[in-house]
Amino acid sequence: MQKIYRLIAVIFSIAVLSSSIHAQNGEGGLNITDGPGFGCGVPEGGYASDLSAYKGDTLKFYISSHAAEYDLKIYRYGKEKELVATIPNVKGGLRQVKEEDAVYLNGCKWPETAQIVIQKDWKPGAYLAEFPTLSDTINPVLFFVKDKETTNRLVVVCATNTYQAYNMFGGKSAYAGYSSEGGPGIWFNYSVKLSFFRPFNLNNHTNVNRGSFAAYDSKLIKWLEEEGYDVDVVSDTDLDRDSLYISKHKVLLLTGHSEYWSRKMRDNVVAFLNNGGHFMCLSGNTCWWQIRYENNYHTFVCYKHEPSDPFFNTEKGTQEWYTIDRENPFLGTSYENGGQTNYGTCLPWKDGFGGYIVRNSQHWVYDNTGLSEGDTLGYYADSSIVGYETDAALFTYRNGMPVVTGSDKTPLNFKLLGISPANHASANMPEEWATMGIFKYNKDKNPNAGYVFNAATVRWAWGLQSHSTKVSIVTRNVLEHFLKNSFPPEFVSWFPYAAKAETRLKKFMPFNYRKMELQKGGRTYFSAFAVDGNKQNLSYYWTVNDTVQASGERVLRFNACDHIKGLNVIKAFAYNSQDTASIRWEVNVIDGAGDIRIVSRPAANYTPGKIFTYVPGITSRTDARVHYRIDHLPDWMTFDPENGTFAGTPPTDAPDVDSISIAVVDDKGDIDNQTFKITSAATSSLTDNTEQPDHFELYQNYPNPFNGMTKIRFFAKEPSRAELLITNLQGQRVRSYRFDQLPAGYHDVMWDGQNESGRQVASGIYLYRVNCITPQGSGVNMIRKMAYIK
Repeated sequence: MQKIYRLIAVIFSIAVLSSSIHAQNGEGGLNITDGPGFGCGVPEGGYASDLSAYKGDTLKFYISSHAAEYDLKIYRYGKEKELVATIPNVKGGLRQVKEEDAVYLNGCKWPETAQIVIQKDWKPGAYLAEFPTLSDTINPVLFFVKDKETTNRLVVVCATNTYQAYNMFGGKSAYAGYSSEGGPGIWFNYSVKLSFFRPFNLNNHTNVNRGSFAAYDSKLIKWLEEEGYDVDVVSDTDLDRDSLYISKHKVLLLTGHSEYWSRKMRDNVVAFLNNGGHFMCLSGNTCWWQIRYENNYHTFVCYKHEPSDPFFNTEKGTQEWYTIDRENPFLGTSYENGGQTNYGTCLPWKDGFGGYIVRNSQHWVYDNTGLSEGDTLGYYADSSIVGYETDAALFTYRNGMPVVTGSDKTPLNFKLLGISPANHASANMPEEWATMGIFKYNKDKNPNAGYVFNAATVRWAWGLQSHSTKVSIVTRNVLEHFLKNSFPPEFVSWFPYAAKAETRLKKFMPFNYRKMELQKGGRTYFSAFAVDGNKQNLSYYWTVNDTVQASGERVLRFNACDHIKGLNVIKAFAYNSQDTASIRWEVNVIDGAGDIRIVSRPAANYTPGKIFTYVPGITSRTDARVHYRIDHLPDWMTFDPENGTFAGTPPTDAPDVDSISIAVVDDKGDIDNQTFKITSAATSSLTDNTEQPDHFELYQNYPNPFNGMTKIRFFAKEPSRAELLITNLQGQRVRSYRFDQLPAGYHDVMWDGQNESGRQVASGIYLYRVNCITPQGSGVNMIRKMAYIK
């Protein structure tokens, strides 16, 4: 059992708001059944008249305390616990809880203890009303303050439905057999309806794994405010009933165990996404049960599998979402495919479970983490992030990479970023997974929709206890891009690579590795292709050991003899007007005897619909037997090892550029690697076509990036006056060229990286703009970006 984290009070000066505070007399005496059937096992606790209130609203408290008289203290919980008000001289006393009153269903109906007007100077967020208790497992009354004029861009939704689902106060919860005391052999019938008008423990009794403010929500809120973010905090009921408030924000976050969702909660998140908001789901077992609200949001309804539900097996039925309307389309995952990890004896931490195996490490989510393919994210001695319950998408492997199948209605653009094995508790259930990922919601129908990042685990917030953890870095990367609404390109294909299967966490899984050896005389091609979520034009460049080798191309030719012996780091970069993405290879150049060589090349072009064949010519200075290793082939090509022939018929939709990447190895271990680029004969090359444009055009400079001279080309449709202006990203002038009488046609300007004073500019990104004005007075203005590297 994990340690229960208790909120620690921070002492502040006391401010009494007498004009807005009204205290009620309490009832003395004790009339309560003290036992596990009444959940808390002690006759103390409290609740409020509502879970949330706006500034200016009045909130009432109903409290049972052993103290005859006390001060009720109101704290705001954020990066620290701040005292904001004190209600003095509250009359205390223990309240009545009788078994026949069924308070789990009907509410405690205690008399009012005190009330307070939410002050205008209170910051929005999570608040705690504290009172004296005999047990440190009885928590304050939790409530949330909202501001109609909020300008905060982040809103955290606390899993208050889950708090109530596991709340045993009054004798029943949403679970049969769940005892707050944890005693063996104690079983309870669950209730299909539960009242919010009863106390619940913010540590959720003795079980920190289930839905609790202290274990999850408070950690995320504290981390966000320590990071400098201004945050609004609301309840599940607010997500249902106050969509206008939710819509004021740019990013919606939830964490921990957000298990119970109403239809309107789900609809409001979908609407939030369709309106361009972004959703960070740092929760597991998310949106598993559908619930309904009654009694003005003060009663929680969940029949689960009971046919007595008047809406049983309909879209309003309070049963698992996947049985009536799968949650995968807006989450990307489901607990149906997930399970339990690092929970008791189920895949325990001591056996290595509890972290995510990194996949697609080239994705911007992993920027500045230093993580590579197959590394582990979030495996810590006391706070591993994967568990206790996890969600997953169904996936398969392609070229050593996990890709979703879509058969569970997970969007096909859901990018898998981390996987971990999981199991359901039932022994007859198959082995399952946890799958972390990201996708653009509804991308085919709504280009303005937002993104979803899904951590797919209950304990993600446990990885935020230090701001330097890699979990913190990943969370920060996602938040910053969501807030800026700026998304770097994503590499979706590359070669060469080696698809190798390994055993990790007792599972056999393929990996896509970009590490290789090449003999000193060898050569190979590297290629990479990226897509842009913002549909901007992309440019490319390549570096070898941080030196620019090629620009404007998606392909790099690498001759080992031109580079150092040992490790060479090759990177491909793709960039748009705002962001840059990169992908990395490691090539170990080694000495070789040269006993074996591939000496023939395939044809440089293939024609769709016509058979293509290649038989490698091999020379060897020994009689050692030769073997082939296939690192990459086009999808339409196969290899016959009997006669050493590569053959296939490319379809009409074959990629314009592909490659054959092979190695020959003899029994002595000598090796030669080669990668050959092949291009569709139907693809036209980029040339200065004699057919001129019918409009003004500004072209991408070449080379780009550059470290000497670069050519800037533009086309003027008719005679014009023109100015070419080069600036930095702040718009400050660097260099300008004026043309008072410019004929129609193509024009080239060579820039040497110097400013107007003849000094070399610093490395960085620069803008170049051409303004053209015709004799008739009409004008045109175009701008592009270029990179200068010293």
